[in-house]
Amino acid sequence: MSISSSFSRRPSALLSFVPPALRKGGDIDIILDKPDDAPGFVNSYSTHDAIKGEVVVSFERDIHFDDLIISFEGQSATYVEKLATTAPTTGRTTGKHVFLRLLQPIDPANLPQHNNATAGTKCRFPFTFVVPERLLPHICVHPVEHPEVKDAHLQLPPSLGDPMLSADGLTLMDDLAPDMARISYHVRVKMVQKTQSGKFVEIADKAIRVRLVPARQENPPMDLSESKEYELRKEKDVKKGLFKLGKIGRLTAETTEPRGLRLPPPRSRSVLPPSTMATVNLRFDPIGVSEPPALETIVSKLRAETFFGATPYRKFPSRENMNAWDTMKGSYTNTVELSSRCLSTVVWTRHEGEDASPEYQHIQTPSRTDEHSDISRRPSALSTTSTPGSIPEPSAAYSGGHFYTATVLVPISLPKHKTFIPSFHCCIVSRSYLIEYNLSYRVSGSFNPSIVLKVPLHVSAEGSLAGNEEDARAPTEAEIQAAAEREVDSDFFTAAGMDPPSPEYTERPTLASLGARHASIAAPPAYFSGYRTVPRSHSVSVRAAC
Repeated sequence: MSISSSFSRRPSALLSFVPPALRKGGDIDIILDKPDDAPGFVNSYSTHDAIKGEVVVSFERDIHFDDLIISFEGQSATYVEKLATTAPTTGRTTGKHVFLRLLQPIDPANLPQHNNATAGTKCRFPFTFVVPERLLPHICVHPVEHPEVKDAHLQLPPSLGDPMLSADGLTLMDDLAPDMARISYHVRVKMVQKTQSGKFVEIADKAIRVRLVPARQENPPMDLSESKEYELRKEKDVKKGLFKLGKIGRLTAETTEPRGLRLPPPRSRSVLPPSTMATVNLRFDPIGVSEPPALETIVSKLRAETFFGATPYRKFPSRENMNAWDTMKGSYTNTVELSSRCLSTVVWTRHEGEDASPEYQHIQTPSRTDEHSDISRRPSALSTTSTPGSIPEPSAAYSGGHFYTATVLVPISLPKHKTFIPSFHCCIVSRSYLIEYNLSYRVSGSFNPSIVLKVPLHVSAEGSLAGNEEDARAPTEAEIQAAAEREVDSDFFTAAGMDPPSPEYTERPTLASLGARHASIAAPPAYFSGYRTVPRSHSVSVRAAC
């Protein structure tokens, strides 16, 4: 994790000391292989997908270079505005985190002899990067308050705030992200030359963007027992008259966290948007012989919350733990209306006092409430049970006698004019979703009052089928034997009370001009001195760990 003083990438300071004739070493062209199932103009990938292509370097003059680096990089960048009444205290604090850097080994046969290129020649370098499932542990080293935060930070985040042409080739993707937060992925090519002073400078640099939507599983229901941000149950006095002086009863609205939305693979041709169904159970406890209010409409809105900071988060960010005076953290909310449903056909059901018994509630609750149900989702142990047909707990105004209940089904479907990404948390950027139900009703002489519920919504994503083709292949006898040996070795260390040896990673030597250590998951090119060659078996295990 590093804090950058500029939001954009700055060239090396040593480059200013290099004569102009030596700065441009060649013309670099990066050509990505277009997958057969990729519609439109966006190069989109998911977990385990192979990013394949070719780098073509055209040398315009005779030149010697010391290294050619082909990498796949992922980084997050943020900035937080510091607002104040006095000019000296205003400014911008920025953050930058390079969380992924994979290197492509280069076949020495494709390089010019002794790295001396002649004018008019072209060199071609194929590359293949496999999108990892997780990040390496050393990516997130800052303190956290809970191990779940560390686990979430080591999952690959999706592309965010990087507008690209959508499938129709005419409009830019709008993923509801602010300008203050961006997560981008690039295939980058650098040509490095060593100066007479022994320093390394970049004489050529080019990158091409790709869009990444990693596969994400649906999280279990949240523990909302102490949350003040969400309102899954709400009570409100129902009053009549222009000045609302007469109270006729108390209305209770209750719901649970709905089943999450699952995004299709990024290259899917599906025309149906992700959708789910939520249930809102109503109860009206009348005063005297008052009738329940007439239901009008229920409007559902989706709030996309983007949290960003110039310093890493120690816990999952939310509006509850946001500090308004914190100049290192910020948030941005974008609201999208999902649906508006008329409730004139919803009928109230009258119940007598004995109908509120637990036996009656059990009979009214459907038996199919498991995680595979399309209507409801199993609530957590600390949340209020609210399934279709269940009766909410009595309100504070209930004193016995009859009451009324009603059930409202709310369809949830994502609009097509926006680009949605899965919920995620990384070190300096997070995205979460919240659904707001605004249920309005009508009482004689009043202006259509309403009751509002706020519920969390988790958005997950499926992986592309192309990335699973290798996993679906039947293993060879050699692979089965190797897996058996690894299992025996693991059992041996476990029985002996020792930890199994960790996989070995390859590292590039630190270049002064780049100022960073490069980690690779495959064997390095042999022509570059300073590499430690890793056995092939270790390379496979590292890829699986990533």
